[in-house]
Amino acid sequence: MGNDKKTNRGLSLEDLIAEYEAMGRYPPEYYEAHRALELQKTGGLDFDKTVAVIHRAAREQRFISYKEVADASGVPWGQAHRPINRHLGRLLGWCDKKGYPLLSAIVVDKAHLESGDMLPGTLNGFITGVQMHTRQPVGHDHKRYLKEKQAEVFAWAKTHTKI
Repeated sequence: MGNDKKTNRGLSLEDLIAEYEAMGRYPPEYYEAHRALELQKTGGLDFDKTVAVIHRAAREQRFISYKEVADASGVPWGQAHRPINRHLGRLLGWCDKKGYPLLSAIVVDKAHLESGDMLPGTLNGFITGVQMHTRQPVGHDHKRYLKEKQAEVFAWAKTHTKI
């Protein structure tokens, strides 16, 4: 499924992103293209707004719900419900390239806001996202891996007051 929108270089956003990834270079133009493509694919979920709301929750040392992420972009939950998992999966790769911790680790369903646990299917989706979008080894104990990544997000937020 191609993207017919062209950049000022005549490339589709997908092709521009792939070109930079092939070179292992991530200039501002790469992140701008990634953000624009994400907005198109998700009906308005915005990496910048997602990162900001997750960062704010992490600075408060709390987990955040999927709905809060959707609300930050001004996307109604009914519209965001389906694309949000893919959005958070792609955010993992975006964070990995930016040198950020895996911010999606602290996004959980409303019932697990206190514990930070994830339902088995959600945890599998998180792990699959890590495997697809980053170069990070996951290991066999997925629950432990999640808790480690959540701790990294909270520790990072204490020292990174601005993003």
